[in-house]
Amino acid sequence: MHLDEERAGKQARMLHDGGFHCAEAVLLGILEQTPLGGDPLIPRSASCFRAGVGGSHKEICGALAGGLMAGGCLLGRDKAGQPLDFANMVATEVRDRFEALYGSTICFEILEAMGPQENSQLCHQLSGTTAALVCQIINETES
Repeated sequence: MHLDEERAGKQARMLHDGGFHCAEAVLLGILEQTPLGGDPLIPRSASCFRAGVGGSHKEICGALAGGLMAGGCLLGRDKAGQPLDFANMVATEVRDRFEALYGSTICFEILEAMGPQENSQLCHQLSGTTAALVCQIINETES
């Protein structure tokens, strides 16, 4: 399966503009290219990761969480005992490249480094970049 990086980034930004938060927008932006995109549980599964964990700006960045959830949906296992090596490899690469781009994986630290934002504009950009990054890494590892 090939994921369109540009489409995912654009879709995530559009979804963010439409009222979905970072984690929901990234997850949906990626998965809308797949049969999973129409499942109403998809955005719900990311809802607790708005602005970090529960809107606290603490812990994992919501955009990163949404991207990792998309990776799990596409590459994860269905049954206990199935291997996780490929999904873990992709998750590690996503985390490492995300941290290299933003200097952290923690919501508050990223926003602090990026400076003041109006109307979640920085999160809008971050959501698009993260969706594209996740697609790029999945495409690279599957080829």
